[in-house]
Amino acid sequence: MSRVMLFFDGKNHIKDLRRVAPDRWIDHTALAQWAVDMVGGDELVGAHYYTGVSGAGERPALEDLLAELESKRGFFVHRFPRRTAKRTCQSCHVEQTYTEEKRVDTSLVADVVMHAAKGNYDIAVVFSADADVAPALSAAREFGCRAWVATFNSVPLTRTLVQEAWDTLDLGQHLEAFAHPELMTVASPALDVQPVVGDAEVLRELRRAEETFGVHGGFVGAHYFVHRWKGVGMPENPDDRRASIQRLIDAGLAELYDHGGTASLRVVGAVDAQSVATATNLPIEDVPIDTNDVDVHAPTES
Repeated sequence: MSRVMLFFDGKNHIKDLRRVAPDRWIDHTALAQWAVDMVGGDELVGAHYYTGVSGAGERPALEDLLAELESKRGFFVHRFPRRTAKRTCQSCHVEQTYTEEKRVDTSLVADVVMHAAKGNYDIAVVFSADADVAPALSAAREFGCRAWVATFNSVPLTRTLVQEAWDTLDLGQHLEAFAHPELMTVASPALDVQPVVGDAEVLRELRRAEETFGVHGGFVGAHYFVHRWKGVGMPENPDDRRASIQRLIDAGLAELYDHGGTASLRVVGAVDAQSVATATNLPIEDVPIDTNDVDVHAPTES
């Protein structure tokens, strides 16, 4: 039985995805199973995700992602503090402050080697195009393990990575196997187009999201709303949210549109009990919408 362990360079992994598919979200459970199958493995024995964090005031979207990963069976998140640094622009001579990751690459490399030395896996899959992981691939091979490199192929892999890896996986060519499905702009005959009571809560949250981001001239990204938005009465499961939003689109209560290349959502018409009841054919007493609470507890986007 071949045991598979996954190692994610978080920043590299997400940046690679965004270059190929700026508006798609990954189901990492599905990705893990797909990777195990693709490398001929039988069992996932661990998935380790390494990333830098800034501590207080961390971006909500990133922290939500990390919390989601930690809730998955067999996934382990390794957080490392980002360091504040400064540099002076050679052209304008203005000092710039930025943060940079420290210990992420070295920790990932050390763990790939350590787990190989302990015999904790037979096959490793490293999700990174960073040439710095090459020594880990070589060391894993010395311990009798096969180490693959998996990327979305947004940039060519270095010759060293290709030489040291047992083989490579092009995630970009198989995105539909593990990415969350996209919403559709038109009704699908496969869906029940009649909204249900819970959809009214989702519609209310969508209006709240619009008002929250609209204050600063922003918009509601569809995949952000499905996977990251925190709201009262919203289903926790992204699949349930997606189905609800699709029903609202099909009923003409919400709209999926393009905002600068990003799939975005907005409410169509008024969000009040009477309007929703009329559009959905629900009894007005079953529509849990109160226009007075639209701005209450509005979350913030990163």
